[in-house]
Amino acid sequence: MGNIVIPGSKNPDHIRDNISLYDFTLTEEEMERIAGLDKNVRYYTATEEALKGYLAFAPDFDSQK
Repeated sequence: MGNIVIPGSKNPDHIRDNISLYDFTLTEEEMERIAGLDKNVRYYTATEEALKGYLAFAPDFDSQK
């Protein structure tokens, strides 16, 4: 569907959970059902101010446990 998710963590348990995400596949019927949920309604539109905030955000990964 063109969606991309980039998980990240320094926590070994979180990394393991992220990797094990790919231990299943969706059937064509399940993909069609998911696609049918799309109502073509945007609930959030990023403003220029919000986008600048996203670019300035720097999570403190070193403090993760």
